[in-house]
Amino acid sequence: MLADRRSDTSAAMTIVSYTCPIKGAEVYVWFDQDISPYGDRVYEPVQCPLCGEIHFVDRDGNVFGYDEDVG
Repeated sequence: MLADRRSDTSAAMTIVSYTCPIKGAEVYVWFDQDISPYGDRVYEPVQCPLCGEIHFVDRDGNVFGYDEDVG
């Protein structure tokens, strides 16, 4: 029964990778697959497992304030 819950939960999640701006290493985090009415450029707070800081990451792996490719 526990395995059934895990499979249901993982189906509703997506993995996103970003580069920690402090350590410079690639990090993988899980995001809900909920589709935002604002598109993919919504930044979510993530506690970085490498440096412990909070980064704001969008679903494309851009870090707010560090990956500025606004065009």
